Amino acid sequence: MATLQTNLTQPEQYKKLCSLLDIKPYEGNEGLDKNQKLYKAVYRWTQYFRRYPAQLAKLFGLKLFPFQEYILTMWFRNNYGMFIAARGLGKTYLISVFVLLKMILYPNIKVVVAGGVKSQAIKIITEKIPQILSQAPMFENEIEEIKNNLNVVDYNLKMYNGSVLHVVAATDNARSSRAQILICDEFRMIKKDVYTTVLRRFLADERYTGYRHLPKWKDYPLERNQEFFLTSAHLKSNWSYEKFKAFLRQMLRGKRYALVAFPYQTSIEHKLLNPAQVVDEAEESDFNPLLFAMEMGCLFYGQSDKAYFKDKDLFENRTLPYPTYPRSYYENHLINDKKFRPDLKKIGEIRLLCVDIATMAGIKNDASDFILLRLIPRKNDYIKQVAYIETMEGGHTQTQAMNINRLFYELDCDYIVLDRQNAGIGVYDALVLPLYDPERQVTYEPLCSLNDEEMIKRCPYNDAKKVIYTIAASESFNDKIARELKDELIRHRIELLGDSETAQTYFDSFPEYYKLDAEVKNTLKSPYSETESLILEMVQLEITFGNTSQSYLRLKTTGRNRKDRYTALAYGNYIANLIERETFKPDENLSLQEGLRSLNNALNGRGEKSLRNKFIV
Repeated sequence: MATLQTNLTQPEQYKKLCSLLDIKPYEGNEGLDKNQKLYKAVYRWTQYFRRYPAQLAKLFGLKLFPFQEYILTMWFRNNYGMFIAARGLGKTYLISVFVLLKMILYPNIKVVVAGGVKSQAIKIITEKIPQILSQAPMFENEIEEIKNNLNVVDYNLKMYNGSVLHVVAATDNARSSRAQILICDEFRMIKKDVYTTVLRRFLADERYTGYRHLPKWKDYPLERNQEFFLTSAHLKSNWSYEKFKAFLRQMLRGKRYALVAFPYQTSIEHKLLNPAQVVDEAEESDFNPLLFAMEMGCLFYGQSDKAYFKDKDLFENRTLPYPTYPRSYYENHLINDKKFRPDLKKIGEIRLLCVDIATMAGIKNDASDFILLRLIPRKNDYIKQVAYIETMEGGHTQTQAMNINRLFYELDCDYIVLDRQNAGIGVYDALVLPLYDPERQVTYEPLCSLNDEEMIKRCPYNDAKKVIYTIAASESFNDKIARELKDELIRHRIELLGDSETAQTYFDSFPEYYKLDAEVKNTLKSPYSETESLILEMVQLEITFGNTSQSYLRLKTTGRNRKDRYTALAYGNYIANLIERETFKPDENLSLQEGLRSLNNALNGRGEKSLRNKFIV
């Protein structure tokens, strides 16, 4: 508190400070010399600000909302804190304010901030603290050094009083000096084992205090270390929900746990969010009420017992770090960086454009979806990558055929997977004709079915490219594609794009990205958000069985939920499996022993148990 110590004993400054904080001046300093007054003032003001930290923040020049003052106070008075916040409410900003205040009021304290992605966690240093310093320059008087480097091994921020802050990545390899405060940012993204075995072990040391060397204070109780968790709500299957319930139970028992959750209404109340924006989003055809409830409403979602796809299986497959964009994104230099270039086809790779069609804009639970499914060859099979997803709200059949043509060529696809029934037949009839694209000033040549004689006859051009797998769905077919897709997910043979933290890491590699306008950024981030919507769409599909003697499996939606992304992916996966069986069919001359050995090699290549171990229990 170097800023205050020089003024605490000056009568005019002292009275001004008391008036700013709306407290009565202390009148017990009669007969004390200057040093005694300073000692007593520091003691009393430190006690006061530790009890009411928001007052120090305001004294330094920050303007805080009442809910922010409340949270800061709760964090100072408790050993554990959890903040479940709506997107955009400023949880990282608030924890940055807390860190600065704590480091000022508790000399020699060590703080570690951990994030699932270090480039996101480091923003407390690169963005939030500079923002605070611009709003309240008095904080700069307390800071000795700031290091923006991601790879420092000692500290990222150091105070003159010896307090330090270090940002680490929440991985098995995370290493840090001991700390007294651990902050887990977006902790739902941190693996529970990493938190338990690595991060929590940082809190194995107490803050250094000189008075403890004095005989009078050697038996004084140790200060408690602190842990803080920040996140938005998510699925109940994530360990963050169990941690949330544990905090709630402890807080209700009167333990020193502080759990707070503020939904989007708080943002609206304090003019941080325009209510008209919320209404507009809710009225969009692709609005996902579940995603909104979690990210904006602070509500954890638990799957129904009838849910067919388990969220665990889906989230474990989110291993793809970046999307494959249409070629025009790279040609138009959406990101002006040499590293932003197309991911060229690998040897033996096959690309499928999987399509589920809607024709009328505005219909509830219906939109057209286009998915790029990349089949990357391995020794005995393909790994399937859902590398790009695009959604459009219905439209004329020719408009949708135009979009299919564009994506087919720009994504360098080999085949199209298209449902020939209902709206799909109109789009197919447009695809079998030459189609002029006025925007790109090219004419797309006719495309034709390759697996359906009836559909081939609908094409008037004998030389049309036979690249369309046409699907005629039925109850038995829908049963088959649902089971096959679930099996692929369980066996980890499908890779989905990573989450928002993965996206942030990817875009952080392009400095020019942050100079782009919001519309271009949203375009680039869209495949990640579409993947999130695909997953949330699938975890809400409920299983039923038909009333016929066959009792085929059916997947039904609930409420306003959709399943067009799922349908496009399930169609594509079915065709991918057909291609895989044809490409990697076993040699008829192999013996049974050789065949089993070959299959074992394929399974072991995926990190799974061998076939032998599956037979021997």
